[in-house]
Amino acid sequence: MKKRHLLQHLSQKCGIPRKKVVALLDQLLNVAVTEVEAKGMFNLPGFGRIRKVPRKARRGRNPRNGEALEIPAKMVVRFRVSKVAQKAILENGFADMAMGSEWPADLRRSHLRIRPNRPLLAHAQNYLGRVRDISFTGAFIESERPPLPGQKLSVTFWVDVENLVRLEAVVRRVEALRGMGVEFLQINGAGVRLLCAYWSVMPPQASSERRAPFSRIKPKQTMLAEFPRVNQRRVGLPRRLSRVRDISPVGAFIELHRSLPLGQRVSVKLWLNGFGPIPCDARIRRVVEGHGVGVEFMRMSESGFNRLQEYLLEQ
Repeated sequence: MKKRHLLQHLSQKCGIPRKKVVALLDQLLNVAVTEVEAKGMFNLPGFGRIRKVPRKARRGRNPRNGEALEIPAKMVVRFRVSKVAQKAILENGFADMAMGSEWPADLRRSHLRIRPNRPLLAHAQNYLGRVRDISFTGAFIESERPPLPGQKLSVTFWVDVENLVRLEAVVRRVEALRGMGVEFLQINGAGVRLLCAYWSVMPPQASSERRAPFSRIKPKQTMLAEFPRVNQRRVGLPRRLSRVRDISPVGAFIELHRSLPLGQRVSVKLWLNGFGPIPCDARIRRVVEGHGVGVEFMRMSESGFNRLQEYLLEQ
């Protein structure tokens, strides 16, 4: 198979333009060369491992005249085919090379994980959370109350307001109060384009950089937030309506003269012009005395998620 045939095949199978396939292959080559030069090794999941190893000096023989000669020491590059590729080639064919649940656990763990260099939000069964890392086989989504392992769900990745990617996944790992690791059951062309957008070579980012907020939108018309029960111990509190100063897919800043403790969970209803109310569970993340509070959305229904998206698209 020549290069043009390979590019055409990948473009048709993955549903992405030929130019992006070329850019992806070029970037993969750059990653391999950079990693081998810096660390002496690069693991290409499913294919094998490229290593830079020293070769000792040795005695050889000139093939032309048979004279003995000294071969000096030097650095060489070697490629070792993975066990999965060997098995697929020699025994079961291409079926075993499909990414997903058929891969051994140790190989799935060795997959290149991409830390998003800009915010990436995931929505799955009323839960909203940031994506900590993502790969071709799955992702780790931050969530305080993740579902049980083995549960199948549909995950919507929110790249920005206008770019949504929905993938079917299954929960494989759960960490209490941290999040869940999901495995993609099937990745489509949109999922490949999502990964291409985050394929970048850069050092591990600090937590504050990975949590960079989404762009905030100031509502053109008045938007209100309702706190039915600010204090969970007092059921008979009157409803409190406050103005929303700015909002994003992650949270909002609400004007509130009464300060609330950091970390407190509140039940909020967002009253949007023609799109509300949108009920959601939120957590107080920032308090500005005399001005308001910043809340982070923790739980939101599918219909509310869609209405919020439509509202942000119109702003």
